[in-house]
Amino acid sequence: MVSNDSSAHKQYTIDRFTSRIISYAEQQNIDRYLLRAVIMNGISFRTVNNNFFVDFIKKLNPSYDLPDRKKLAKEVLTQEVVYVENKNESLIAEAAHLTLNIDGWSDQCHRSLY
Repeated sequence: MVSNDSSAHKQYTIDRFTSRIISYAEQQNIDRYLLRAVIMNGISFRTVNNNFFVDFIKKLNPSYDLPDRKKLAKEVLTQEVVYVENKNESLIAEAAHLTLNIDGWSDQCHRSLY
């Protein structure tokens, strides 16, 4: 059944989202997503200090405090590494059967990666 209740389909303006205050926990979560986007796309950490990038982010939400490259590369990255390690340990602890498979990869200098 389709509801004619206007509150169910209320639209909000972009100003409602861009002017809202971001909590500390949400700030940290956004920083993690920024870190993942930077790393997974091979973007330089310096990009977060670029004036055009900063202006772009501030247009999206002026309340978001973009971390500088040093904070992103050290503090946020360290937190993400700890999170991933803990997640991996949790998954390994829950696994009933585990197989380690190594295919002999090497780096660009032909050094073994295992």
